Amino acid sequence: MAILPNSMLLSAAASFVLCAQAFLQPAAAQLIEGHETQENIVAQTPLSELREKMRGFVKSFYLSGNDLSRDELREIYARKVDYFGGKQVGLNKLVRDKLSYFRRWPNRSYTLDDETLAIWKVDDKQLVGVWFEYDFEVYGARRRSTGRGESLLIVDFSVPGGRIVREQGKVIRRGRR
Repeated sequence: MAILPNSMLLSAAASFVLCAQAFLQPAAAQLIEGHETQENIVAQTPLSELREKMRGFVKSFYLSGNDLSRDELREIYARKVDYFGGKQVGLNKLVRDKLSYFRRWPNRSYTLDDETLAIWKVDDKQLVGVWFEYDFEVYGARRRSTGRGESLLIVDFSVPGGRIVREQGKVIRRGRR
């Protein structure tokens, strides 16, 4: 779950792998299984397979509502991240922001709108883009927020397990439908 200003939540448990067992493995576990090398892993993977793996990541990891530890966050984000339209943010600042978000909104629920999910390969690089909308309900001791948000993630697979290098998002509607 990503602590997204005024909305989204990148919550997670641990892995880019889709099986439940993956949540017990380190967060940087291989997203695309069966490839022995990271070289051209995105190019070697059919878009349909990539779409299903990333869909699983979004549903079971990013929108899970689970908290991530400091170490888990450090494993899934790059050292510098284009973060919510601002300048590049260093990993330490991003981790502090995420952990603060988890404390502010300890109860989080997200539902992916499957029909909005878009996945694409970025140029000839080892980058994959993911865009989606979701419904959310978050609350803490003093506040509750519901609505619909959208997120954009760019994941770099030139490193084992992949790293999020760009994260954007916003609330597009407050309240229930």
